[in-house]
Amino acid sequence: MSDNILFIGSGKSYHVEKWTRKLLDEGHKVTLFTIHKPVRQFHRKLEVVHHESRVHYLASVFRLRALIACLGVKVVYAHSAGKYGALLSFLPHTVARILFVYGSDVYIRPKASIFHKYIVYFVLRRADLILSSSNAMKLHINDYFGFFPRMLVIPFGVDAAVFNSSRYRVSRRVRKIGIVKKLEYVYGIDLLIEAFYRLTQLGGNQDLILEIVGDGSQKKKLEVLVRELSLENKVFFRAAILNSEVPSILEDLDIFVVPSRSESFGVAAVEALSVGVPTIAANVGGLPEVLEHGRAGKLCDVESSESLCDAMSIMIDDYGLRKSFSEAGLVHVRQNYDLNINYKQFLGVHNEYS
Repeated sequence: MSDNILFIGSGKSYHVEKWTRKLLDEGHKVTLFTIHKPVRQFHRKLEVVHHESRVHYLASVFRLRALIACLGVKVVYAHSAGKYGALLSFLPHTVARILFVYGSDVYIRPKASIFHKYIVYFVLRRADLILSSSNAMKLHINDYFGFFPRMLVIPFGVDAAVFNSSRYRVSRRVRKIGIVKKLEYVYGIDLLIEAFYRLTQLGGNQDLILEIVGDGSQKKKLEVLVRELSLENKVFFRAAILNSEVPSILEDLDIFVVPSRSESFGVAAVEALSVGVPTIAANVGGLPEVLEHGRAGKLCDVESSESLCDAMSIMIDDYGLRKSFSEAGLVHVRQNYDLNINYKQFLGVHNEYS
């Protein structure tokens, strides 16, 4: 592939960082057009065009069109059906417009109002191809917005060179339960804390600790909840970390938990599985796909701290089950969510449209 690949997306996005890094590592030329100040640790070879002004969004349409003409690209990829998907909608039919949908852009934002739903619908309709990270999100889009025949599933895979199980061993005794996630309501961290409290009230679980890694708008509320439940010596918060540091956190956990109220795919669960950590997740969105309906991990009811507590208790008591989940999870990730596999899927799409 000799032409330049043009992404339009947030300079704050982990998925943009991961895709651009993979493409550059494979020898492609990549340009990122963003209206958000880049804050991620992007690849040193990434060409970033940061456009911002008082009327930056309207002006960015013209700047983007000029960039397309300068690069001579035949296809443009937008990351999310929000602002960047809307930018994609203003592009002419002379370029192929391909849209990555993320999750909140098609699950949460459209429910804010009928206006928001219409805007997202318009963005989806204007795309020549939609790339969904999970079958669950693909089904949701078709059910909620109407049938979209031009839609493929390409997961947000994990880099096996970074996330691997070479140093992880399933411990016979569970000591630490954890999660690495943004501290937002949608991700159900409050449910995890409540479930963990229930767990500590059961016999034999007094030595357990819960580690919560991440930042977000719910942090103060969650800290208050921990104090109200007198869990200060058992629940520990850690600030958000670089993605390159996540494997070292995962390697120190005995059980990983994803108690989300909504989840389009489940990157955090995939990363945990790729290291070999036995994982529990809510039965929602793309998480049942990631855990193979319970074969590669255990599912619990959505928004139920009681069900989550039961799942953790079962996992703690059954070393054989945890070991089985660890092994099955590794196989499942290698077969479906290896970034090399997803890269080849992306390359097939790009070759078709360019």
